Amino acid sequence: MTNDNNNELTIEQLKNKYRSYGYDTLTNDEKIRLFLSYSEKGKNLDKATEIITKTFGNIHIASDSGVVFLMNVCKLSTSSAVLLSLIPAFSNIYTFEEYSKLQLNSSENAKEFFSALLKNNHFEKSVVIALDKKFNIINQLIFSNEEIDRVNLPFRKIYEFAQNDSIKYVIISHCHPDGNAFPSNDDINTTLKIKEMLNMADTVLVDHIIVGSDNALSMREYLKENIFDDVKNYNISTSTGE
Repeated sequence: MTNDNNNELTIEQLKNKYRSYGYDTLTNDEKIRLFLSYSEKGKNLDKATEIITKTFGNIHIASDSGVVFLMNVCKLSTSSAVLLSLIPAFSNIYTFEEYSKLQLNSSENAKEFFSALLKNNHFEKSVVIALDKKFNIINQLIFSNEEIDRVNLPFRKIYEFAQNDSIKYVIISHCHPDGNAFPSNDDINTTLKIKEMLNMADTVLVDHIIVGSDNALSMREYLKENIFDDVKNYNISTSTGE
């Protein structure tokens, strides 16, 4: 029996184990091997599984690392890198749809929404949410760690994103996966730049939510010196984190 056939048999056994007993019964190595079997075969599957296991330890961290990192640093094939990156992409779509009816008219609602989107990310990610005049969610713009330099967001993309007559407000958010949610000086300076840029587009920056590993923070309610413009009907809670 060839190595390829042995690999195929192993994959069939993993599929049966998953069908019969569920995802949580698979080891991290088995989860990685089963998932990558849809993009790699034979020795390539063995190599890709070994790289992901040694570099990240599990499939969830690997999927958050981004296509460019997976291809250029981990030397995965384009198919495997794209396949892995689809995991957080589909997760974001599901969460966005689940919370799409939530009005982001308070810091508490905003923290709840962005925590659902960003709390389990292993790498820094930023989200821009467009709202109408009633604080209903219209659209989203997501930047992965590959598209941002620390907290320096692609300002031009955000400005172009806000060029829509139906957009009245914007809330931005980013995560600190390995730390608390308190804003750094860079976070504050970036917020000020985005606020000024959005004002040029006749759009108001309502809040900047920072999601940490254990809590979420609204910069509008946290900062003693308010850097935001006044926004009617956006309610601020008395707490500074969840």
